[in-house]
Amino acid sequence: MHTVLEPAHLRNVLGNYPTGVSVITATAPDGQALAMVVGTFTSVSLEPPLIAFLPQKSSSSFADLRACDRFVVNVLAHDQEDVVRRLSRSDRTKMDAESWHPSPSGAPILDGVVAAIECDFHDVIEAGDHYIALGNVRSLRTVRPTNPLLFFRGGYGEFAAKSIVVPDGRGLSEAVGRAQALRADLEDGARRLGGELTVFARIVSDSVAVASATGAGSETVTALGVRYPVVPPIGALYVAWSPESEQEAWSGKAVGASPEQRAAYHRHLADIRECGWAASFVPDDEGDEGLLPDEITRRMATSAFVLDVRDIEPDRRYRLTGLMAPVFLHGGRAPELMIRQLLYPAVEVTGEVVLQRGAALKAFAEQASARLSTAAAA
Repeated sequence: MHTVLEPAHLRNVLGNYPTGVSVITATAPDGQALAMVVGTFTSVSLEPPLIAFLPQKSSSSFADLRACDRFVVNVLAHDQEDVVRRLSRSDRTKMDAESWHPSPSGAPILDGVVAAIECDFHDVIEAGDHYIALGNVRSLRTVRPTNPLLFFRGGYGEFAAKSIVVPDGRGLSEAVGRAQALRADLEDGARRLGGELTVFARIVSDSVAVASATGAGSETVTALGVRYPVVPPIGALYVAWSPESEQEAWSGKAVGASPEQRAAYHRHLADIRECGWAASFVPDDEGDEGLLPDEITRRMATSAFVLDVRDIEPDRRYRLTGLMAPVFLHGGRAPELMIRQLLYPAVEVTGEVVLQRGAALKAFAEQASARLSTAAAA
């Protein structure tokens, strides 16, 4: 007997624990350089010196690596997120475009990594839907003494001392001040529009909740200070009006996304620019009853599906869970703030009602923009 857990719930809770990001490399018997991105590398034993990583059983990259006698664990540096994106593909020749040099045995060591650990395969153990691949360490060295790349709450970043909620505090106090200037409007809007209204601010590469208010019959769900990494599908409202290069960089952070998925992200950005707001919905086969507050906000950010406003059918029924609209501070430049209306539990309404509610939140956000602009000019 064992407890049955929802995989999404398990992933969300364990996502609160940061992991390092490494690339396992090896040279195949035919001479091809191989690579696989992992977030499960760990030290196991000092005597004998053993390390481990945990690949999925379905991984074709690991199937190729397993045929090799020796491999290298490349500990990625904080500025090598682009390496992750390139090497997350299942293409066997993906290392052909990378810069690397051979280890003492000839296995690839990626240029610019923090450390390289060369190992022999010691054992491969089955563990559920993964393997535990044990490596016997043969040699290791620090290549570049710098901060490693971390994966945390669905996004990539680096360690910053004494900073948990926001990795870089620049702009946070200013954002909080602006949000407080909207306090009365926020409370009035929550009463009129319903649900929970939260102001989010873009602080470096995160979207951070800086103010919140709830209407009658609604409960506070979003904790102030909660942050989400600005990676697809999160943060579309911040980048929709940005230069194309920034939009490309944002969609490029969708690790493992297909060209079709990335094209859909760009269509969504165009839809936001045209309509001025966005909505998210709960799929028909999912419920939100009984979820804890942090699970609700995480689901809305990462799990609820997003539908372009132009595709909403007035007569169709939808399970609406949230609406978002941008707040512009500098005459049309990319917004630094956005207002989110969270509806918990999700409400089942027609597409016509969704469009009406979206227009109402857009108008509220425009009033907030005007108030902040007037305050800045005073």
